[in-house]
This record gives sequence, structure tokens and C-alpha cells, in this order.
Amino acid sequence: FLLSATVLVGLGCQPRRSDWVRLDPGIPAPAFTLPQLEGGTISLADLKGKVVIMEFWATWCGPCRQSVPSLDAVYRRYRDRGVVVLLINQGETAEQIRRWMGKQLVAPILLDAEEAVGQLYEVSGIPQLYVVSQEGEIIYDHGGYGGGLEFNLSVILNELLEADRPEASRG
Repeated sequence: FLLSATVLVGLGCQPRRSDWVRLDPGIPAPAFTLPQLEGGTISLADLKGKVVIMEFWATWCGPCRQSVPSLDAVYRRYRDRGVVVLLINQGETAEQIRRWMGKQLVAPILLDAEEAVGQLYEVSGIPQLYVVSQEGEIIYDHGGYGGGLEFNLSVILNELLEADRPEASRG
């Protein structure tokens, strides 16, 4: 055990930190529909049955510039397992976002130009991340960026996805 913990620390990985707030019981995630950067809209109600990771962010936010690529990596890794990552930009134009990101991101980028959804979720600072369960409840709340995002989300997602699997004894 000590060796594996040392290896994890050496790789920059840490167990889930105390700044990840588990909401127990979860609270219903407020419904919204927002336009996507590349056209069309996404409605949270249409994603029921999936785990949804939502991060409120902006291109001018230094910590967001670190977290957004990590979230995109999580999306690429888990999207075939029923996980959706929504990158909800706060108050910027499509052109500002495109200029910053180029073509590098795959996860859906949503435009909250008036920050109305951010207000609905009581976002007071960015980055602000929420994990919404398959049942549509916010079960994790995480503010800021301190590294280890991919590792911590992997721990959470593996727990959620394992809990969602039918038991082998069921038939």
C-alpha cells in the first residue's frame, strides 16, 4: 500500500481531496437549455440517465485554462460510458472562445452569454464544477482548480458507473 501511495504522489496523483463537496442527499439540478458554440442547443433534461459534469468557466480565468483541457480529457475517456461534460462559458462571445481554444476541444461548449444559468446555479466564482447523477441530482460541488482534476473525477465516475451496473446475480 505504501509503495502504491508513494507512486501516486510521485505521479502527481492524490486521493480525492477535501475540497470536493459530496451532497448527501443530492439536490435536483435546475433545468436549463443553452446554445452550443458550434450550433444547436443542449438541454439538461435530455441528459437524464447520464452522469453530467458541468463546469462554469471563462477564457480570461487562469485556473479555467488549466481545468478545461483536463475536463475535455475526461469527456474523451468516459463519453462512451454514459458521461457528458458540459463546459458552460460565462459571458463571452463565440469569437472570444474560438480564438482561445482553436479546434482542440471535443466536449460540448455551451454559451451562457447573460450568465443566467450561472445565476441559477448560484455560481459566485469560476471555475465552478458540479457532478450531476444519472437521476438528475447534483451530488458533487467543486470550486477552483488545484490539480488532480482528472484523477479525482475518475474516482468519482468509477464509483457512479459501478453503482449503476446491474449486479451479476441478476438475470
